[in-house]
Amino acid sequence: MSLKKHSRSELLVWVIDDDEINLAIARNLLEQLGVTRIHTETRASRAIELLASLALPPDLVIVDLYMPDIDGIELVAELAKLKFSGGVILVSGVNAEMLAAARQLALAGGINLLAAWEKPLRIDALAAVLENQVSSADPA
Repeated sequence: MSLKKHSRSELLVWVIDDDEINLAIARNLLEQLGVTRIHTETRASRAIELLASLALPPDLVIVDLYMPDIDGIELVAELAKLKFSGGVILVSGVNAEMLAAARQLALAGGINLLAAWEKPLRIDALAAVLENQVSSADPA
């Protein structure tokens, strides 16, 4: 499964981050870019439960690597176990080494890794990923 959709408004994007401010920022950036179907989760364990139960998984998951209940590296491993085929963006405010380790784990697990960024999210970088993932017919 790829993110290829006719418009950004058709994408279902999940943002998993324990920080409410980062969730609000991500939601705001996605909305500015024309994404309207956004689900946020503050607990990675809850996100894994929900993802495992969905008939249609999200097109894109944005994952914070440093969370208290299950860190992003464990979450990436769980996504691999679920054979999640949507796109994944890893974000970290912690350190470059953890981001590099998570990137390697994601790639080794067959995850469709679209990006791995240090925080904060930037609208230009997010726009570039979305632009590459929606069809050229996208009016957004």
